[in-house]
Amino acid sequence: MHGRTVNRCLTVLLLGFSCFACDRRADPQHAAWERAQEAWAQRLPGAWARWRDLGTATIEGKEATRRLDEARSVYEEGVASLERGDPRASETLGRGAAIAPLEPALYLRLARACRERGATVRAADFYRKYLAELDSSTQDPAVEAELAALGTDLAQVFAPPSETSRWPLWLAAAVLSVAAIAVLSSALYRRRRLRLAAFLGRHPERAASFAYLAGTLRHELIKHRIAPLRSEGGGRVPPTEPIERAWRRHIDALGAALGLRAPWVAREPLFRAADAAIVRLGRDEQRDGKHAPDRDALATLAALDRALVDWCRLARRTRIDAALVDGLLRSLKDEQPGGRLGVEVEVVLAPRVLYASIFHDDLLLVLRNLGRNAIEAASATEQPRIRIETDALLDETGEEWVRIAIHDPSTRRPDRAQRGSDRGLGIVRDTLERYGGALVELPAASGFEKALAVSLPLAEESAPSASAREAA
Repeated sequence: MHGRTVNRCLTVLLLGFSCFACDRRADPQHAAWERAQEAWAQRLPGAWARWRDLGTATIEGKEATRRLDEARSVYEEGVASLERGDPRASETLGRGAAIAPLEPALYLRLARACRERGATVRAADFYRKYLAELDSSTQDPAVEAELAALGTDLAQVFAPPSETSRWPLWLAAAVLSVAAIAVLSSALYRRRRLRLAAFLGRHPERAASFAYLAGTLRHELIKHRIAPLRSEGGGRVPPTEPIERAWRRHIDALGAALGLRAPWVAREPLFRAADAAIVRLGRDEQRDGKHAPDRDALATLAALDRALVDWCRLARRTRIDAALVDGLLRSLKDEQPGGRLGVEVEVVLAPRVLYASIFHDDLLLVLRNLGRNAIEAASATEQPRIRIETDALLDETGEEWVRIAIHDPSTRRPDRAQRGSDRGLGIVRDTLERYGGALVELPAASGFEKALAVSLPLAEESAPSASAREAA
């Protein structure tokens, strides 16, 4: 018995380690871009190098390079202002910091400008960043002397660390073992527990099906079978099928739509509690209504109803970022002969991540139609290229909207009535109207002739109640 238990534990640990090691984003370049942005958000050393190393061969790399170039000119303006003693220098540097990381070579100019104005502590901080970010072979040889001139105390900040006591080998091994077990246990728990909001974020293609079936569950079962039981008289609707059977039918449909196996309910805390509540109500139902329904069970199902509303709101939103544009371009390539678009594509993303109030698949349907028409029109011009641009804007009422525009160099105006070209514009218009959006024509960017844009209400970045519920 003891041997079997040990073998099971080892198997679980190995499986957990494998899951933990393999839990990577499907798109390495997108994951690298997210890590680079996170490094800058936390002001970690090497953030600028991470942005630069993305290159220009991908959408993410082009966006990083564009923002680095834009930020550099702003930073240089701010540094020059600081060197002149302009009090507005910090404001200019702040504008650069909102765009992209600072190139490490500029830390030296900042350090010297601060030193000249007597801000020795700030100067020492910039010297430290300069020395930490640049390889010694590219550093200015005068830096060490300048740093020493600031004073012994400040110079010691950069002195080689003194010899420190070392942990005994057995103690270090024990600490590492405990840490490894904790990480594996945490990974196993995270993979076992189902977090619906996070799951829908990873699988946006399932969001529409989930929202439809969750709405059916709320309407048919919670509203018409369970809600009447909460009235003072314990009002009951004559059931057409046992409540447990109706619950299983809805749960099986939800699991199939999400691609989850049958016991998935046990992995989601609210659904697990609701499952037990349904069993208790089923027992009450079998007593011919002679007993009052279980109030705790009714409260549990009311909590599930509120959670379903939150999850449906989260499902009905799409993240507007490089990954969305990349998926759009891949789907357009799949439609073209030889898998090639035949046009040059320029992508300009908004400075922050936006969320549009629309299901992911419906937005892709809209953008595929617009992109297909733009590629067809651009291919007939001398400069076959298109531009995809995302941004946020305020209307006259103060409401914020997401706008996704596709520019092309063709002089042909869009015609919804024309069958051969501009196909799908009627579908685009009808789809957007269902979400309160619109298809609008905009002034084209420089070098282009026309631009069609999708305008949609901006969605909240997260639903606080759903986030708090899953963190609990």
